[in-house]
This record gives sequence, structure tokens and C-alpha cells, in this order.
Amino acid sequence: MARVSDFLEYENSKECCPLISEYIKRIWEKIPSKREMMDSACGYFNKIYPGSGDLYVASLNMMNKFDPEVLFRGQSNAEYEIIPRLGRNSNFIHEKEFIEIPQTEKPDFFKPGYRPLEKLALLQHYGIPTRLLDVTSNLLVALFFACQSDNGKNNDGEIIMFLDMHSYSSIYPLMEAHADSYSLTEGRCLSLDAFYERAFRKSYFGDEQYKSLYSNRENQIRGFLHPVVVNPPRRALRHQAQQGKFLLFPNEIKQNPDSPYIEASIAKIEKDSPFCRCLKICSEHKKELLSELSILGVDKVHLFPDNVDVFSSEIVRNLTNRQTCMRGY
Repeated sequence: MARVSDFLEYENSKECCPLISEYIKRIWEKIPSKREMMDSACGYFNKIYPGSGDLYVASLNMMNKFDPEVLFRGQSNAEYEIIPRLGRNSNFIHEKEFIEIPQTEKPDFFKPGYRPLEKLALLQHYGIPTRLLDVTSNLLVALFFACQSDNGKNNDGEIIMFLDMHSYSSIYPLMEAHADSYSLTEGRCLSLDAFYERAFRKSYFGDEQYKSLYSNRENQIRGFLHPVVVNPPRRALRHQAQQGKFLLFPNEIKQNPDSPYIEASIAKIEKDSPFCRCLKICSEHKKELLSELSILGVDKVHLFPDNVDVFSSEIVRNLTNRQTCMRGY
């Protein structure tokens, strides 16, 4: 299955897949420079929590960490918000049940050593609403999903580009705490101090170095300002095939006169956020784009290798299409 780099190196790419080539060009034009991102991020964070933007950018400079990886998500309807299923409708109030019932009913699926983040990734794979949002490092995979029909309707799709600026090692235990939020907050509003006090008792916060890092108020606040990219073990074949990662959404943080506190909710990513860019995929282009993607091996068979139903239906569809073409001669 092709990656964008493979596609761009292919001499006849524009001739065999002209529409894909045009969309790739439009997408790269949307990605900002590092300086534009840094200035935008500073203003964005200062609006969410006064003073946090300057601290955030300063910490990135100290770590020499502002070389963002671009990740992608394809949505079949450009009107969809950027939020995981747990944040839609009234799903959030059922987070405890979504996590605990499958572990009780299907204990063989969950190994004793699985940490909170691994559990969420497995639940996400089986269709349970979680605070994870699927993204991919392969633009062509995202384009495939953006070109799908929207519940039978041919609406405009959308490619969303996420700009990842995070140091995985420094926020590792906080990722586990976010994944474990339902047990730490018990589904209620909680002071920031109480959240970290409870998290520090967990095994994933066992290293004193991490406890020291997150004893600092600025670091505590920064850890809740927006989603982070996580990459738990790829246990599902489709996750490997799709070069998938996840965005992990923390609970919202609010400020009051005494101290910050954690809300019993998660917030969507606004489409004008400095950490994402969006490009609409015209509905009339979807069919042609899917045909071009199929030439590159980006199709259901390759993206869902563990789904026998998909494999079988694609065989039938391809043979039927071939027979129809032969009748035309």
C-alpha cells in the first residue's frame, strides 16, 4: 500500500492519479511554518488559560522541540466536529460502564498487564466510545476515509491535518492518567490538585522524576490544555495497515478564583485551532479519488485485513465490475 512519499516519487503519478496529485498539493499548501504555528499556539493558549501560552512556547524552546509531525484524519462529512465518540451526545456520562462492562463480560480480551491506554485502544478497536480519536500518518489513508459515503449520502468530505508538537517521554504518565480519568474523577468535577494527588498513587506515576515534573503548577495546567498524540501497541491488524495513531482527549480544565479544576466533560478541537488545518473534499470527486486510490493499493481489502466480510464483499464487487466491463465490449 502506497504512502505519499512513494506516490510523489512515482514518475507517472500525475498521469495515473491526477486528482490525488492535485489534492496532495492543496494539503501541503495548508501546512504552516514553525514560526506561524508557535505564534498562533501562544495566543490560543493564553485565551484558554491566561499566561499558559507563553509558558508553553518557552518549554518547547527549552526542549528544542518544535519540529511537528503531521498526522491526518479523513471524515466523510465536512460538517462533522473534531471530537471522539465519547464526547458526542450523552456518551460521556457512561464512560465508566463503557470501560468496565467489556472487561467483566470479555475478560479474555484484556490481559492483566494492560495499562489504561492499552485498554482504551482495544475498546476503540471493538467500537466502544472512548476518548480516543483515530488519526493516521498516511495522508492517502485519510483521503480514503474522507471519500466514503456519509450514511448513504454523498456529502463533501474533509481531510484534517494535525500538527503534533509533543515530547512523548515527558508526558507519558499523564497520558495514562488521562486514559484513566473516569476512575480518578469518578465522573465529577475535581480540583486539579486532587486529580494529580490521585494520579500519583497509581503505578504508572511510580517514577519520582515524573511526580516532580508534575508537581509544578504550570506543567499541571499545560497537561490539560489540548489533546495529545498517543501510539499504544498496535494489536489490531487494521491499525497497523492504516498506520494509525490516536489523539487522546483530556477532561476540560477551568479556572476559578481559588484554583483550577477539572470538568466532567471533554471539549472538541475547534477547526480554527493552531494545531489543525482542514481541506474540503468535493463530493463529486469522491468516486474518482477512490478509483485512483485503489490503483495505489489503498482500498478496503488492504486497510481492513482482519475483516473477512470486507475481503469477501470486495472479491464479489471486483468480479461483478469486471463482468460488467466485459459486456461493454
